[in-house]
Amino acid sequence: MYQREKENSLITGWDKISISIDFDNIEQYCSMLNRTLEKEQIIFNENVQKAVGNMDENEKASFYEYRSDDHWRLHDVFPSFHWNSTFVTAYSLFEYHLNDICECLQDKSESKIKVKIIKGKGIERSKIYLSAIWNLHDCFNGENWSSIKDYALIRNRLVHNSGELNLDKNGPKDHKRIGELLEKKFDAIEINKDGEFGIGRIKSKSSLVIESIRIYKSFLFTLCDMEKPS
Repeated sequence: MYQREKENSLITGWDKISISIDFDNIEQYCSMLNRTLEKEQIIFNENVQKAVGNMDENEKASFYEYRSDDHWRLHDVFPSFHWNSTFVTAYSLFEYHLNDICECLQDKSESKIKVKIIKGKGIERSKIYLSAIWNLHDCFNGENWSSIKDYALIRNRLVHNSGELNLDKNGPKDHKRIGELLEKKFDAIEINKDGEFGIGRIKSKSSLVIESIRIYKSFLFTLCDMEKPS
Protein backbone atom coordinates (compact mmCIF):
# COMPACT_ATOMS: atom_id res chain seq x y z
CA MET A 1 0.00 0.00 0.00
CA TYR A 2 1.17 3.53 -0.82
CA GLN A 3 2.75 5.41 2.06
CA ARG A 4 2.08 9.07 2.84
CA GLU A 5 4.75 11.37 1.43
CA LYS A 6 7.12 13.30 3.64
CA GLU A 7 7.62 17.01 3.24
CA ASN A 8 10.57 18.01 1.04
CA SER A 9 10.93 14.44 -0.28
CA LEU A 10 13.22 13.85 -3.23
CA ILE A 11 10.57 12.06 -5.30
CA THR A 12 6.80 12.52 -4.90
CA GLY A 13 3.57 12.08 -6.82
CA TRP A 14 3.11 9.51 -9.56
CA ASP A 15 6.82 8.71 -9.77
CA LYS A 16 6.60 7.30 -6.24
CA ILE A 17 3.07 5.91 -6.46
CA SER A 18 4.00 3.83 -9.52
CA ILE A 19 6.71 2.08 -7.49
CA SER A 20 4.17 0.97 -4.92
CA ILE A 21 1.72 -0.18 -7.59
CA ASP A 22 4.26 -2.22 -9.54
CA PHE A 23 5.77 -4.03 -6.57
CA ASP A 24 2.42 -4.61 -4.86
CA ASN A 25 1.13 -6.09 -8.12
CA ILE A 26 4.05 -8.47 -8.59
CA GLU A 27 3.86 -9.61 -4.95
CA GLN A 28 0.15 -10.34 -5.34
CA TYR A 29 0.93 -12.17 -8.58
CA CYS A 30 3.41 -14.35 -6.69
CA SER A 31 0.80 -15.22 -4.08
CA MET A 32 -1.81 -16.08 -6.71
CA LEU A 33 0.51 -18.26 -8.78
CA ASN A 34 1.84 -19.97 -5.67
CA ARG A 35 -1.69 -20.89 -4.63
CA THR A 36 -2.40 -22.16 -8.15
CA LEU A 37 0.70 -24.35 -8.17
CA GLU A 38 -0.06 -25.75 -4.72
CA LYS A 39 -3.64 -26.50 -5.74
CA GLU A 40 -2.51 -28.38 -8.85
CA GLN A 41 0.02 -30.34 -6.82
CA ILE A 42 -2.64 -31.35 -4.29
CA ILE A 43 -5.03 -32.43 -7.05
CA PHE A 44 -2.28 -34.46 -8.73
CA ASN A 45 -1.29 -36.18 -5.49
CA GLU A 46 -4.90 -36.99 -4.60
CA ASN A 47 -5.56 -38.43 -8.07
CA VAL A 48 -2.46 -40.62 -7.87
CA GLN A 49 -3.43 -41.93 -4.43
CA LYS A 50 -6.95 -42.74 -5.64
CA ALA A 51 -5.55 -44.55 -8.68
CA VAL A 52 -3.26 -46.82 -6.62
CA GLY A 53 -5.85 -47.54 -3.93
CA ASN A 54 -6.44 -51.23 -4.80
CA MET A 55 -3.08 -52.00 -6.39
CA ASP A 56 -0.49 -54.35 -4.95
CA GLU A 57 3.02 -53.07 -4.26
CA ASN A 58 4.42 -54.02 -7.69
CA GLU A 59 1.55 -52.33 -9.49
CA LYS A 60 1.95 -49.23 -7.32
CA ALA A 61 5.67 -49.06 -8.11
CA SER A 62 4.97 -49.32 -11.84
CA PHE A 63 2.27 -46.67 -11.67
CA TYR A 64 4.45 -44.26 -9.68
CA GLU A 65 7.18 -44.72 -12.27
CA TYR A 66 4.64 -44.09 -15.05
CA ARG A 67 3.57 -40.77 -13.42
CA SER A 68 7.05 -39.74 -12.27
CA ASP A 69 7.64 -37.32 -15.15
CA ASP A 70 4.33 -35.56 -14.44
CA HIS A 71 5.24 -35.33 -10.75
CA TRP A 72 8.67 -33.94 -11.62
CA ARG A 73 7.26 -31.25 -13.90
CA LEU A 74 4.56 -30.15 -11.49
CA HIS A 75 6.64 -30.20 -8.31
CA ASP A 76 10.06 -29.21 -9.68
CA VAL A 77 10.22 -27.87 -13.24
CA PHE A 78 7.14 -25.63 -13.33
CA PRO A 79 7.81 -23.97 -9.93
CA SER A 80 11.43 -23.36 -10.95
CA PHE A 81 10.34 -21.77 -14.24
CA HIS A 82 7.84 -19.59 -12.42
CA TRP A 83 10.10 -18.36 -9.62
CA ASN A 84 13.16 -17.86 -11.83
CA SER A 85 11.20 -15.79 -14.35
CA THR A 86 9.46 -13.79 -11.62
CA PHE A 87 12.78 -13.07 -9.94
CA VAL A 88 14.14 -11.67 -13.22
CA THR A 89 10.97 -9.62 -13.77
CA ALA A 90 11.16 -8.12 -10.27
CA TYR A 91 14.80 -7.16 -10.80
CA SER A 92 13.91 -5.54 -14.13
CA LEU A 93 11.21 -3.49 -12.39
CA PHE A 94 13.73 -2.34 -9.81
CA GLU A 95 16.25 -1.37 -12.47
CA TYR A 96 13.56 0.51 -14.40
CA HIS A 97 12.34 2.49 -11.40
CA LEU A 98 15.87 3.31 -10.21
CA ASN A 99 16.70 4.65 -13.66
CA ASP A 100 13.36 6.49 -13.76
CA ILE A 101 14.27 8.26 -10.50
CA CYS A 102 17.57 9.31 -12.08
CA GLU A 103 15.82 10.72 -15.13
CA CYS A 104 13.25 12.49 -12.98
CA LEU A 105 16.02 14.17 -10.99
CA GLN A 106 17.96 14.86 -14.17
CA ASP A 107 15.08 17.04 -15.38
CA LYS A 108 15.39 19.11 -12.20
CA SER A 109 19.18 19.33 -12.21
CA GLU A 110 21.26 22.19 -13.56
CA SER A 111 24.10 19.78 -14.25
CA LYS A 112 24.91 19.06 -17.88
CA ILE A 113 25.86 15.48 -16.99
CA LYS A 114 23.15 13.10 -18.14
CA VAL A 115 22.54 9.59 -16.86
CA LYS A 116 23.02 7.97 -20.25
CA ILE A 117 26.53 9.36 -20.80
CA ILE A 118 27.88 7.93 -17.55
CA LYS A 119 30.05 4.85 -17.94
CA GLY A 120 28.61 1.71 -16.45
CA LYS A 121 25.53 -0.40 -16.87
CA GLY A 122 22.19 -0.85 -15.17
CA ILE A 123 21.98 -0.15 -11.47
CA GLU A 124 25.69 0.71 -11.19
CA ARG A 125 25.28 3.60 -13.61
CA SER A 126 22.30 4.86 -11.61
CA LYS A 127 24.31 4.61 -8.40
CA ILE A 128 27.16 6.64 -9.89
CA TYR A 129 24.75 9.33 -11.09
CA LEU A 130 22.88 9.62 -7.80
CA SER A 131 26.10 9.64 -5.77
CA ALA A 132 28.12 12.01 -7.95
CA ILE A 133 25.48 14.48 -9.09
CA TRP A 134 23.00 14.41 -6.21
CA ASN A 135 25.39 13.50 -3.39
CA LEU A 136 23.19 10.59 -2.31
CA HIS A 137 25.47 8.10 -0.60
CA ASP A 138 23.79 6.78 2.55
CA CYS A 139 21.25 4.52 0.84
CA PHE A 140 24.06 2.74 -1.03
CA ASN A 141 25.90 1.86 2.19
CA GLY A 142 23.16 -0.18 3.84
CA GLU A 143 22.17 -3.84 3.91
CA ASN A 144 19.43 -3.41 1.31
CA TRP A 145 21.89 -2.27 -1.35
CA SER A 146 24.24 -5.11 -0.43
CA SER A 147 21.38 -7.59 -0.94
CA ILE A 148 20.45 -5.93 -4.23
CA LYS A 149 24.03 -6.39 -5.46
CA ASP A 150 23.67 -10.11 -4.71
CA TYR A 151 20.36 -10.19 -6.57
CA ALA A 152 22.11 -8.59 -9.54
CA LEU A 153 24.62 -11.46 -9.60
CA ILE A 154 21.80 -14.02 -9.42
CA ARG A 155 19.83 -12.24 -12.15
CA ASN A 156 22.84 -12.18 -14.49
CA ARG A 157 23.40 -15.91 -14.10
CA LEU A 158 19.73 -16.64 -14.77
CA VAL A 159 19.57 -14.43 -17.84
CA HIS A 160 22.91 -15.22 -19.44
CA ASN A 161 23.65 -18.79 -18.32
CA SER A 162 20.26 -20.32 -17.49
CA GLY A 163 21.20 -20.17 -13.82
CA GLU A 164 24.23 -22.46 -14.08
CA LEU A 165 27.11 -21.95 -11.63
CA ASN A 166 30.68 -23.18 -11.68
CA LEU A 167 31.29 -24.34 -8.11
CA ASP A 168 34.71 -25.88 -8.66
CA LYS A 169 37.32 -25.23 -5.97
CA ASN A 170 39.07 -22.66 -8.19
CA GLY A 171 35.89 -21.44 -9.87
CA PRO A 172 34.72 -17.79 -10.03
CA LYS A 173 34.29 -16.16 -6.63
CA ASP A 174 30.93 -14.62 -7.53
CA HIS A 175 29.60 -18.10 -8.40
CA LYS A 176 30.62 -19.37 -4.97
CA ARG A 177 29.05 -16.33 -3.29
CA ILE A 178 25.77 -16.96 -5.11
CA GLY A 179 25.90 -20.66 -4.31
CA GLU A 180 26.52 -20.13 -0.61
CA LEU A 181 23.82 -17.48 -0.32
CA LEU A 182 21.19 -19.55 -2.09
CA GLU A 183 22.07 -22.78 -0.30
CA LYS A 184 22.26 -21.44 3.26
CA LYS A 185 19.54 -18.81 3.26
CA PHE A 186 16.98 -19.91 0.69
CA ASP A 187 17.64 -23.56 -0.20
CA ALA A 188 17.20 -22.32 -3.77
CA ILE A 189 19.92 -24.18 -5.64
CA GLU A 190 20.55 -27.64 -7.03
CA ILE A 191 24.16 -28.74 -6.54
CA ASN A 192 26.07 -31.67 -7.97
CA LYS A 193 29.52 -31.99 -6.41
CA ASP A 194 32.33 -34.46 -6.89
CA GLY A 195 35.31 -33.60 -4.72
CA GLU A 196 36.77 -30.27 -5.83
CA PHE A 197 34.44 -30.05 -8.82
CA GLY A 198 30.84 -28.97 -8.83
CA ILE A 199 28.02 -27.56 -10.89
CA GLY A 200 25.13 -25.63 -9.43
CA ARG A 201 21.87 -24.48 -10.96
CA ILE A 202 19.76 -21.70 -9.50
CA LYS A 203 16.24 -22.83 -8.61
CA SER A 204 14.52 -19.78 -7.20
CA LYS A 205 11.89 -20.24 -4.52
CA SER A 206 9.15 -18.04 -3.15
CA SER A 207 11.25 -16.98 -0.14
CA LEU A 208 13.98 -15.54 -2.38
CA VAL A 209 11.58 -13.79 -4.76
CA ILE A 210 9.33 -12.28 -2.09
CA GLU A 211 12.31 -11.04 -0.09
CA SER A 212 13.84 -9.41 -3.18
CA ILE A 213 10.55 -7.67 -4.06
CA ARG A 214 10.22 -6.22 -0.56
CA ILE A 215 13.83 -5.08 -0.45
CA TYR A 216 13.56 -3.39 -3.87
CA LYS A 217 10.46 -1.51 -2.75
CA SER A 218 11.99 -0.56 0.61
CA PHE A 219 15.18 0.72 -1.03
CA LEU A 220 13.31 2.79 -3.64
CA PHE A 221 11.00 4.29 -1.01
CA THR A 222 13.99 5.18 1.17
CA LEU A 223 15.57 6.88 -1.81
CA CYS A 224 12.36 8.75 -2.69
CA ASP A 225 11.94 9.94 0.91
CA MET A 226 15.42 11.44 1.17
CA GLU A 227 15.44 15.20 1.52
CA LYS A 228 16.09 17.34 -1.51
CA PRO A 229 19.61 18.76 -1.49
CA SER A 230 19.67 22.37 -0.40
